[in-house]
Amino acid sequence: GKTEKVGLDKTGTIKKGTPEVTDILVFEELNQEGFTRCPARLEQGSSHPIASAILSKAQAFSPEAIVPADDFQNLSGHGIKGTLDGKVALLGNASLMTDEGIDVSVFKDDFNALSSQGKTPLFLALDGKIVGIVAVRDQLKEDSVSAIEAMHKQGVKVVMLTGDNALSAQSVANECGVDAVISDVLPEDKDFVLSALKEQGKVIMVGD
Repeated sequence: GKTEKVGLDKTGTIKKGTPEVTDILVFEELNQEGFTRCPARLEQGSSHPIASAILSKAQAFSPEAIVPADDFQNLSGHGIKGTLDGKVALLGNASLMTDEGIDVSVFKDDFNALSSQGKTPLFLALDGKIVGIVAVRDQLKEDSVSAIEAMHKQGVKVVMLTGDNALSAQSVANECGVDAVISDVLPEDKDFVLSALKEQGKVIMVGD
């Protein structure tokens, strides 16, 4: 009854947590099927909901077995890394590419266009070169909007926390009616974010 703010995770809380691949942009001499199998091979070692979406898309193209990448690494909040047929492969957000010294500025318009639709675009790079973008989108839970409206009626401010970029996060925020959004939050930084929110009043956090 003393709650003044509620922090909500996006994936699995506001949204269903079962994203689907919506867009595949290929910048190199690969077809969509060939391109999609690359991130699918990387995602074989991941339990993230995005991994399931990409694997499902690849299997829809072809039922053939997907050979896992070598040297799989999960880079929490950024993406994944591995080796595909001897090439260093990265699948993740713009921050991951920048950290690895890969220039993504040429693809900024494509990335922003997808993000502004509430999608989560992921770059795929092979040996330091961007070869394409795969975008996924999750659906709102059926009761998210009404739940947020109910909290508003009780005078509670609602804040969404997400690892998505600012454009994508704002699109989702507009869709579900939260009061504010905090984007680009790494999993290990959520405690810091909540501590900052607590400086402004009594806070409840809802998420997985």
